[in-house]
Amino acid sequence: GERRHNERVDAVRFSGAEPPQTVSHLLGAAPAIAPFRVGHWNIGHFSLGLNGTSTIAPADAAAKAAAYNAFFDEMAADWMGLCEYSADFTSDGSVKTRDAILSRYAVESVGPTSGYNCNAAFATSRFEIVETVTNYFLHHDQNRYYLAHRVAIDDAQEAWFVQTHLDFSDETFRAEQIRDLIDDFADYPRVVIAGDFNTVLHNADGTTQMKRDDVALFTAAGYTPAETTQRGLSARAIDNVFARGFAMEDVSIHPHQSLSDHRATSCALRPLAAGEVQLPPPPPPMHYTGQARVPAIAANPAYTVSVEGDATAVGDYPVTV
Repeated sequence: GERRHNERVDAVRFSGAEPPQTVSHLLGAAPAIAPFRVGHWNIGHFSLGLNGTSTIAPADAAAKAAAYNAFFDEMAADWMGLCEYSADFTSDGSVKTRDAILSRYAVESVGPTSGYNCNAAFATSRFEIVETVTNYFLHHDQNRYYLAHRVAIDDAQEAWFVQTHLDFSDETFRAEQIRDLIDDFADYPRVVIAGDFNTVLHNADGTTQMKRDDVALFTAAGYTPAETTQRGLSARAIDNVFARGFAMEDVSIHPHQSLSDHRATSCALRPLAAGEVQLPPPPPPMHYTGQARVPAIAANPAYTVSVEGDATAVGDYPVTV
């Protein structure tokens, strides 16, 4: 149910379930399931984040839907979390988003809309939503919330999946909101928290990343970040996926500047077996064509870079990675 976060919420209290005795207690009892892919994307209300509603004209709906569907095909996410979601795919509401680009998913959950803020989640039939919680943050400038789901995976394991969009105007509020997210799910061994965290650090080499202090709040609580550094890309690295109780693999970054002003993130997750140690994933590959700061990105041996034109000077150049 929906609630105002006017005090620190006890995750056990709002779930209506008894907490596990220990993390190892649940990990040891968990049956093995196949890995699944989680995606997160701030989809920008189909207006590149410039409006709180779609700006797609009805005449352009078919072409735009084809582009979005191709992008979702690339991510191939089993669980897809979205920020700045709009139920109307076109500006006049004649084409609905569910029908145009998300019919591939059997499971749907859409949170409340308040200005630009709307969190949503879509999933394949591997997931059954057992419980849904909408929780508003006490400390805020904008009226922000998280949308949380207690989910049964393959009818075998439970985990919490949380989608959120944090305050962008006040660093102190964001830190409090991150602490709320961590504290509210502290008693649960398998948690995925994804969203637009609106926190960015600009490095001298042209890269960006989530602020280290904010990432450290998650890692200190046992979470693994999918990605902390946006190497050489012009898009700000404010979107991420954090997971606890899962092995994280195959992290990918999916920028698409004609569909959203944010890049998407996806990763493969597998519940940890009893005694298995949670390790950080390897650096993510980047699927990107566009403007990038070549000296920064080319210096990373994990990437093969082809440059169009003269790249002898520091600056932004068209590249394919």
